[in-house]
Amino acid sequence: MLESAAKLRADSELAGSEVRALEAQVKSLGTQLASTPQTRVVIGGVSLNALPISGCVKNWQRQGLRSSENHPRVQSLQQQVDRLRAGGTGTSGGDGQLAANTTYQAIGQQLRTAKSNLEALRERQRGLIELAEKAQQRVEAFRTSRAKRLAC
Repeated sequence: MLESAAKLRADSELAGSEVRALEAQVKSLGTQLASTPQTRVVIGGVSLNALPISGCVKNWQRQGLRSSENHPRVQSLQQQVDRLRAGGTGTSGGDGQLAANTTYQAIGQQLRTAKSNLEALRERQRGLIELAEKAQQRVEAFRTSRAKRLAC
């Protein structure tokens, strides 16, 4: 009985450590998800981030240095930069297409799985704590009854 109570206490403490590790993972995934764009712009088969305009501008400038202003790729990138500066998504006109960001989707799925695992582990920990407390109460009740019997 005493060993059972000790094992339950140890298991609940281990579950607590696992909860803290999973909480850190959830926090990290949440941070990653928040910094990852939900969509991406694909122009001419090349994916550009829909959110950070600076990367798009740099890509446009690099392409412009290697090609003439009349090159279709340079024109397409120029249009994309103009649309991003105007606050648009770049989905109308030109050959740009807005697509789901698979990285965002993958991180989102990992986060949902981690949150689900975290909730299950917290529930397990609560159950272990409850069982450990009951086992400890039984041990104390046994000690009390034994002490009473020895006193008689």
